[in-house]
Amino acid sequence: MTNRKFTGEVPIPQQGRRRLVAAVDADAIYRAGLSWLIGRAPDLTWVGHAGTTRGALRLAAHARADVVLVDSRLDPQGELTRILSSGEHGLTVLLVVEDGDHDPEFVARMMEAGAQGAIPRAAEAGQLLMGIRRTLPGRRYLDPVLAGLSTDCPVTPAPRARRPAAANSALAVALSQREYQVLDLLAEGLENAAIADIFGVSVETVRTHVKNILRKLRARDRTHAVSIGFRHGLLTLGGEPGAAGDRMRQAVAGAAR
Repeated sequence: MTNRKFTGEVPIPQQGRRRLVAAVDADAIYRAGLSWLIGRAPDLTWVGHAGTTRGALRLAAHARADVVLVDSRLDPQGELTRILSSGEHGLTVLLVVEDGDHDPEFVARMMEAGAQGAIPRAAEAGQLLMGIRRTLPGRRYLDPVLAGLSTDCPVTPAPRARRPAAANSALAVALSQREYQVLDLLAEGLENAAIADIFGVSVETVRTHVKNILRKLRARDRTHAVSIGFRHGLLTLGGEPGAAGDRMRQAVAGAAR
């Protein structure tokens, strides 16, 4: 992200409140740059950031952003975009596309998953601000660099998380969006009280979600549920490097006892 070459004027809306902007990006330096850039824009307000997919769930629950920039490297299958853009969150997702993802099928799939806009990661500062301002609910925006990739490409649904064999009928019952989020936070090692605080609900409500997860996954306990989630693709290794792998090994070991 640089502004060395951008010399054009960026149109700034003259009416309406400031747009609230957040980001989910694996690169701490990029997030810091975004914070600085948004902080200098008179019509935008920076409301927070996350560096992992699990952190994105907390961010969505608390930040109440109008638009959230999502690193394509953290969402290769479109599941995070789908969660953030649908249901109770209903966020406007602007995808930050890594150079290696400049692929027509990928861009089309992410738009089908719910992204309202897409910009290349190498976009200059002015282009980035333009994308944030023009990505609106019900109105898609594609940076000119990416626009040609999607127009001639049929939109295909993003692959869903892997499901287990039909013989295990319990896993054929899809978890609700909230149950999926709770399972994800269980994998992070959070207790009921911490999860309740994230979502602004009672501990009893979280207990109900956990009971439903155990029932649907036919899990003996929380650790077993996390193990099943990793084993069957309901959870992915999207946390900080190394931490998720350690947690998965602990969960599998605990379930085997």
